[in-house]
Amino acid sequence: EERTQALHRSEALYRLLTEDTLDVLWKADRELRVTYISPADERLRGFKPDEVIGHSVFEMFTPEGRATVRDVIAKAAEAGAGTASAGFVTFEVQHRCADGRVLWGEVLTRPELDAAGKIVGYHGITREITERKRLQDQVRHLAFIDSLTGLPNRRLLEDRLPQAMSASRRSGSHGAVLFIDLDNF
Repeated sequence: EERTQALHRSEALYRLLTEDTLDVLWKADRELRVTYISPADERLRGFKPDEVIGHSVFEMFTPEGRATVRDVIAKAAEAGAGTASAGFVTFEVQHRCADGRVLWGEVLTRPELDAAGKIVGYHGITREITERKRLQDQVRHLAFIDSLTGLPNRRLLEDRLPQAMSASRRSGSHGAVLFIDLDNF
């Protein structure tokens, strides 16, 4: 009786922590099919759990997002993510919503390993960061584009010139720069 009550309290705490959060908690098997998704996903993206569970995680992302996830998986494999010392991997990726919107999510994930150290699945947390990405893009735009003219500024030139010079050296081609400084114009 007491053990049953403790189990019910534990289950209630689990449900409170997983189902009443804004972040999406999820699990996937080794083939990257979703085995659990918290109710936050339906509130955030608009898909019902039965539209997600049993489906590939790649269905959650935009085409650009799928490419991002494939790249993260490849880099994690190179870094030995399937070892006992594997930690969490964090990345930002575009998600698709049921109504056609696109939102950005910050994904924190980790492989689940069996006793032999083989990957048997994955679990993680996804936090919606669309507004943060919009503000980052706005700051980047303000840093590199003149607000009055809408033209690239000196900071953008200083950022891109070394890249262009390196590309020129690698390809053996030549280029020229014309710089007109209009201070106090």
